[in-house]
Amino acid sequence: MASTSETFFQRTLEKKTHEAREAVQECVAAFLSLDPGRRKPTAAKAHSAVGRIVEMLHPNDLPSWLTQLYSALDQATTHSSDKSGADAMQSIANSYQVMLNKHKWKLADVDTTGGFDFDRLFAKYREENRIPELFDAIIAAIAEILASGKIDSLRVVNELEKIIATLKNARSGSYFATRSAWYFVATWFKNSGWEMLGDIPVLGGVLRGLRTTLDEMDSGMENMHNQIQKDLQTQLVQDFPKLEYKRLNLPRIEYTDLPDLPNAT
Repeated sequence: MASTSETFFQRTLEKKTHEAREAVQECVAAFLSLDPGRRKPTAAKAHSAVGRIVEMLHPNDLPSWLTQLYSALDQATTHSSDKSGADAMQSIANSYQVMLNKHKWKLADVDTTGGFDFDRLFAKYREENRIPELFDAIIAAIAEILASGKIDSLRVVNELEKIIATLKNARSGSYFATRSAWYFVATWFKNSGWEMLGDIPVLGGVLRGLRTTLDEMDSGMENMHNQIQKDLQTQLVQDFPKLEYKRLNLPRIEYTDLPDLPNAT
């Protein structure tokens, strides 16, 4: 089964092919008309439309007739008023246009191994930025806090257990599951966690380590996304929608947020 990215790519390719067919048809009609003023602009339009298909494909995946059509349209554009342009248009009308109109793209024709699989990219950069490892470190720190027996609020205990469960579920989950779990955890600590846990001096060492881990996670999440974005922009064509992302503006865990606490004894 084709991935979402592969399906979207093929739909985009088919859309551009449809536009190219219409542009080439208009160009052929213009050269057959009695109005020579239409020839150059329609040839240029068709050349650009076919060019968008050429740009989408790896050179190894370009049918020979497509590159010949592209070249012939360039000739028809630059020589729209002389015999050279007319000869190019004759080749287009008699051969290349027929091939363009009957061609059907298949996923096998497209090199999709170079970066259209978002899940593959996410898994790669998730590991490089130690996201699962950092999730485990956060889980271990919270488990240590719970095991200390110093939390006397049932509500806080339940919330910490919920955080652990959320992190475990998202540890190897999708990009959006990972991002949402991280946002939930960081927001909880900033809004209420530090205040509630900071009143327990014996947890000072654990909280300092946890704060460092959360900082590393914040940087890792941002870096992971930037790497995915850069990879997609490098490998995908300009017509592919840009992967929009804005930093979540998660609260930074500054050292001033938590007073210096004595290490656990």
